[in-house]
Amino acid sequence: MRKFLQSSVLRRPFDEAQAGSTPAPSFPDFGELIVPVSPEQPATLETPRAGRLLRRRDQAPHDPREHFQRCARTISDLMGIPVGEQLSQVLVFGPHPRALLELCERSGLYDAEDLGEIHRQLLAGESYFLPDLPAVFLANPTGFVAAEEASHFIRHVSGGSPDAASRSDLFYQLVMHEALGFFGSRLVVPERETPCEAEILAIGLYPGEDEEDYSEDELLVFEIAALHLQAERDEEHAPYLTEVYEAPIPAFVGAAHLLGYSLAHELHEAVARGDVAMEEIRALFFEDWGPEGAALRSYIDLRSRVGLSEESLALALEEYLD
Repeated sequence: MRKFLQSSVLRRPFDEAQAGSTPAPSFPDFGELIVPVSPEQPATLETPRAGRLLRRRDQAPHDPREHFQRCARTISDLMGIPVGEQLSQVLVFGPHPRALLELCERSGLYDAEDLGEIHRQLLAGESYFLPDLPAVFLANPTGFVAAEEASHFIRHVSGGSPDAASRSDLFYQLVMHEALGFFGSRLVVPERETPCEAEILAIGLYPGEDEEDYSEDELLVFEIAALHLQAERDEEHAPYLTEVYEAPIPAFVGAAHLLGYSLAHELHEAVARGDVAMEEIRALFFEDWGPEGAALRSYIDLRSRVGLSEESLALALEEYLD
């Protein structure tokens, strides 16, 4: 399985020459795009094009490929990242996985272990971007699902996909890729929510009544993510990181999603407040996370800038536990 997560992903190396030939976009004044909110409600970004897409997204598209491409073009325009002809080359499947499974088997790109994991994820109804083909599976082709996979595609053509020599480094590459996927989806669906840092800690460490709302596997995902958040704030918990890196594949990937999503949520609000520039988010799509430790450094730097203070986290955690 480790091989699948690493080598089955076709990487496109970051082309500095090409990046240099593309002029930096002129971003709009994102302060003007902030939706007025109450003190209790987090700030969100809104854009005219995203608004039009939002008004149409509840209408199930006749063509998932058209919907995926529309999401990709929206994110591409807002982020100032051209995708060119590569967008038209992506095969889009969904919501039934049989055709994609057959294509994966015929392609010769995957060994038996890889195919087993692809089968597991697709049959579990998990949306999936397969850059080898390239193809995307949309378990639900409406709403934020297509937008998130479109964001993964844009990251892939800009800076590559997860590939690491060690499981620990792979974990942070996945976290950062999921952060960009979630951030991009929020450009299209601004009201998309995700468990925040305090909620992850509350469910992962003190499930209590929440146990009834989650399966055993889901609770394990929260527990693994919570262990990581503890280690980030207190070095005494650092030994528990071994449990994170050695977690079963579904929990390993799930925890990376949770941490990436929560980071993206904080980044989205930071951009809305003006604390983080949109140019910084754009740069992340081109970031080279191939060198050992590069993704970890990006994660720690961003979390330290936009994460809750100890006091704020304690108050938020207390609210969730009440």
